[in-house]
Amino acid sequence: GDAQISTGNLVVAAAGKGLSFTGGTDPDTAGTATGNILTDYEEGTWTPSVVDDDGDAVTNLWATAFYTKIGRQVTVWAQFDLNSPGVSVDQTDVAQISGLPFTCMNTNNIFMGACQIQRGSYGGDYLVARVMGNTSTLKINDCVSGTGTSNDYLTIGELVTHASTAPGFTVTYFV
Repeated sequence: GDAQISTGNLVVAAAGKGLSFTGGTDPDTAGTATGNILTDYEEGTWTPSVVDDDGDAVTNLWATAFYTKIGRQVTVWAQFDLNSPGVSVDQTDVAQISGLPFTCMNTNNIFMGACQIQRGSYGGDYLVARVMGNTSTLKINDCVSGTGTSNDYLTIGELVTHASTAPGFTVTYFV
């Protein structure tokens, strides 16, 4: 039968244990399913910072940022505004948004997500937020339609130029 909880929460007290959704294999797939136990769910806020290649942080940064972690999957959302980069920041350096709530898994793959800058004017056709393996940092890639391989990342100066448009991104990655 079904278990019903009318008050309180269902708490799994043993470490590494969780909710099992199947008897060990997934009958709905032709492949071999692994990880059918949900052991982690978390929601929260995180504090992004924009840094240059030397690790100098942009000052005057206002940001709102949230995350949801379900098992190994993390989805982050942020929107920010920066009025001036600060005197020690090199505006020609690539803008690196650091402080992701979890370090990305160590992989050669790149996790990508949506990015928007209202009224932005860039050489490429679209912007992509990219998280590289084994980091807690992302960069915004200015891609050219049809190639998708451009390494032309936005600089701090480009972000400052369009700061009043409240740049933002959503990206999902794995830990």
